[in-house]
Amino acid sequence: MFVEIGVGARIKKAREGKFLSLAGLGAKLELTATAINYYEKGKRKFSIDDLLRLSEVLTKPVLYFPHGVDEQKDDPSTITLQQNLETFYYDLTGVAV
Repeated sequence: MFVEIGVGARIKKAREGKFLSLAGLGAKLELTATAINYYEKGKRKFSIDDLLRLSEVLTKPVLYFPHGVDEQKDDPSTITLQQNLETFYYDLTGVAV
């Protein structure tokens, strides 16, 4: 697996919260339903651009996906940018910085 399972679970939760099917989210992102399914199962890598598009379409802060930070519940300002980048890089690659 490429990414932390929690990332895929948060993508799925946000997608279902918007009442979107795999195909529906895929259409909005110009991806296939299979690609979205692979994101949710942690079987496909995604780029920063993909993450930004997911964030926009699913109306979640970017940090919601790698860290579970939701603007209604958490204050992302308590996490430094360096911590965000290091944790996000580790989540995607499995390599500590």
